[in-house]
Amino acid sequence: MLTNMCANKLRLLLAIYLVLISNLSFAIPAAEREALITFYNSTGGNQWTSNNGWLGAVGTECSWFGITCIEDDVTVIELENNGLTGSIPSELGQLSQLLALELDFNQLTGSIPSELAQLSQLQDLDIDNNQLTGSIPHELGQLSQLKWLYLDNNQLTGKIPSELGQLSQLQELKLYSNQLTGAIPSELAQLSQLQDLDIDNNQLIGNIPGELGQLSQLQWLYLDNNLLTGNIPTELKNLILLVELDLSENCLSTTDPELITFLNGKNSGWENQRDDCSVIQLDIPVPTGPMQATGSFAEPSDTAEQAIPILVSDEPQYHLLDNTGGEDWFEFYTVQGTNYSIEIPSDTTGSSINPVLTLFDEQGNQIEIVDNNPTGQGEILNWTATATGLFRVRVSNQAAKARNAQINALDYAYQIKVFLTDAPQQGLIKGFVLENCQQTGLAKAAVSAWTGTSLSDSTFTHKTGEFGIPLNPGNYDVISQANNYQDGSKNTNVEQVKTSQIQIDQQPLTDCSQTTVTVDPVIQQQQAVSSYNNQTGLLVIKDVWAGGNAYYAELQNIGNFNFVLADAIQLPGTAHTQPADYSFGTQLLTLPTVSAQGKTYKVQMKSDADFVFTVTLVGEPD
Repeated sequence: MLTNMCANKLRLLLAIYLVLISNLSFAIPAAEREALITFYNSTGGNQWTSNNGWLGAVGTECSWFGITCIEDDVTVIELENNGLTGSIPSELGQLSQLLALELDFNQLTGSIPSELAQLSQLQDLDIDNNQLTGSIPHELGQLSQLKWLYLDNNQLTGKIPSELGQLSQLQELKLYSNQLTGAIPSELAQLSQLQDLDIDNNQLIGNIPGELGQLSQLQWLYLDNNLLTGNIPTELKNLILLVELDLSENCLSTTDPELITFLNGKNSGWENQRDDCSVIQLDIPVPTGPMQATGSFAEPSDTAEQAIPILVSDEPQYHLLDNTGGEDWFEFYTVQGTNYSIEIPSDTTGSSINPVLTLFDEQGNQIEIVDNNPTGQGEILNWTATATGLFRVRVSNQAAKARNAQINALDYAYQIKVFLTDAPQQGLIKGFVLENCQQTGLAKAAVSAWTGTSLSDSTFTHKTGEFGIPLNPGNYDVISQANNYQDGSKNTNVEQVKTSQIQIDQQPLTDCSQTTVTVDPVIQQQQAVSSYNNQTGLLVIKDVWAGGNAYYAELQNIGNFNFVLADAIQLPGTAHTQPADYSFGTQLLTLPTVSAQGKTYKVQMKSDADFVFTVTLVGEPD
């Protein structure tokens, strides 16, 4: 495989060289020179292992280290293993005659710019063995001349874009050793020239598409070390040129005698499957407690009145800024004179958004605004509370790009957290105050933490009944007080940099039959595990437990309440104590609470091998 790959690439470079030596030095277009200079500055050019000639006078560009030209155009950038850092700038898309971009074995970070799709002549894209993050741009499917695409050994996430199936000249596709999720797109079967398909060592799920058996030129196929399930398709027997095949460390099986003979002949490792297949294929027990903030992905949150509660010193919340001009609102309680930091970390900010932080008091008066960083980077607002009480934060999106169905949700995701600037490592008591009759949250209950007879700190419950108090390690009595209710209390221990979770039930002063609690439908929608938009047909699942991992997922209604998986983001944990659950074994998806058209339902769906989900049950929540 290596010899064949090198021979093909040497032929390309030799052809370029033969043309090059027949020409004298030319001045490249000014736009191409500017693109190279931007690239140099963006990737730490002054610290490269070799940067001979770079930033020289006009007309010297074709003699810069790693640059090859044909006449007056840059055709090759060859800087592998040259100490490049920083990010790949979008300006490289201006090199209209570029044939090869080889930046592998460096320390590049950030996302792959979608503007690389403008390189209409590109044949070789090597950016493997870096530290690139984010999703694979679906626009790369526009590179009609591309023969070699190497993105392996990075930290890429999201799905394999189905648009890669449009690369009609592609011979080698290497995506291995990333963190890719979702199913293998059947559109890859359209790659009629493909010889090498390496997508092993990811987190791919679902069945192997039988259509891959149409890849008549395929010689190397590596699907090992994923979460693939189901029967191995018999169509793989049609791959008569196949030299190497690896299906090991998945959850695959077959009883077909002819297929078994074929697999054994390729040393495919098909019998060496994962030890945890029983876990992957059966229902996963729900986690005992949430691992991320409970307000994650809550919608609607577009106005101050719909602000999502955010607890000081809690885990970061996850959210999406769906379009230009979009807004998310949050609210948190403060103590006068205390220093607070409101942060959207850069390393979790999607490449297509430019978040702006604006702070307001409860009356709607603007206090501060922060917009220091460019698109794809986060922000931080440091502030000393001017009063004890409720304050709100608006996160707005100033990016030029609007979200569409072809762009991965991860590019529009961000995290937000509020913490004590001077004591970021304190522990946290958080929980809910619930009225005892209907187990709904009590808003604006006074919650205080005591050590003996000494008051340590206090706060109020949010409109959901949730509260949080950052505290030093120790044992505390937590007391809740609310009008028309008996006091409630709980005792708990707080450890350094850990969260203690409690629930306090408060009994009304009167009989439950005389107590009426009205639940705000907006709060119901925000707290539901999933929500359905009847206009767009999009079913959003804020956290679903599947195959031992937690995901944010979007399902699109394609008609008659049949849904396809439109997007997914892997999460560090669940936000709900009863998240949605998907079983790879039974292919059942259970949604404990779905907010739709002003009501809340329990829904069960069943998927087929292509991850098309059909509703099988709609009922009242448990």
